[in-house]
Amino acid sequence: MTSYQDRLRQAAQKAGHILCLGIDPDLDRLPLSLDAWEEYVNLLLESVQPAAIKPNAAYFEVYGCEGWAWLERLCGRWRGKLPIILDVKRGDIGPSSRAYARSAFERLEVDACTVNPWMGRDSIQPFADYAPKHGFYALVRTSNPGHRDLQKSAVDGRELWQKLLRDLPQWFPGAGMVVGATGPEDLAYTCSQLAPNCPLLIPGVGSQGGQAGEVLNALRQTDIELHRVNVSSKILYAREDYPELTPVEAAQKAFADYATRLRL
Repeated sequence: MTSYQDRLRQAAQKAGHILCLGIDPDLDRLPLSLDAWEEYVNLLLESVQPAAIKPNAAYFEVYGCEGWAWLERLCGRWRGKLPIILDVKRGDIGPSSRAYARSAFERLEVDACTVNPWMGRDSIQPFADYAPKHGFYALVRTSNPGHRDLQKSAVDGRELWQKLLRDLPQWFPGAGMVVGATGPEDLAYTCSQLAPNCPLLIPGVGSQGGQAGEVLNALRQTDIELHRVNVSSKILYAREDYPELTPVEAAQKAFADYATRLRL
């Protein structure tokens, strides 16, 4: 059995970059039927080489049982071919947290998922119990403007997110972390303090304004093949930037651009 960290390294070496493709299907933004959306995503994934994919469960759940069935098919189709990171941001206690972990790792059989650690260590322990085969990414310093409301609060002479950055690897060696690209100084600090074998998932490049070059420069002081930079909207909805192309052609063009920017 290979560990999740090993599979991350292997996928990065195969792809030659650390681009993670976020899959957030919005039928209002790109007005296709659910079936056509599934075909669109399949055609795109068959024509490019992501270093991981990150389906956001909310964008599937909103379409009810049909959306969830698509999520199951998506995970089944690409399982074992590239790392699948399920974006669910789960966090609860006791049996609820164990059920969330079972849903991700036993039902959907994804490689990793995102979790919310702000209820404390016990809320994410059930996800850590699936290591080393599976991984998780705890929300540490997020990319949204509201991160300042709590994560930037001062505790024991440091910001609260920095305390979590220090504590997580002590609780769970090799824990993954979500650290946004929208705070270059905080990302650079993270890389300077990062514990060994802790993969980063970095949102915020593209529509949120994070710069791929700045992110790559910060990551070069770490084990870069472990990390993934996620881009969703700027690829999936690239036809907004290239209206003369088909949705698949536009997405392929945008994917190639970001993969080049995030080359190893």
